[in-house]
Amino acid sequence: FRGGMSPVIILSILPMMIVHYGLNIWAMGKPLGLVILSLSADSLLVGFLGVLMGAATYVVYRDARQP
Repeated sequence: FRGGMSPVIILSILPMMIVHYGLNIWAMGKPLGLVILSLSADSLLVGFLGVLMGAATYVVYRDARQP
């Protein structure tokens, strides 16, 4: 893959970003218990997004090093 890093990151991160924003929007105006539950799930999702970004960066780096 020689298209650069942006398409890889966008394709791997976009679905989870949609869920991330959805959880935050959904939590607005909800009772405290639901807010805690939603934002706790969101914090785990954000950690997973960090792993996805690292993996996408590695894939681009690995492919760029191959002749």
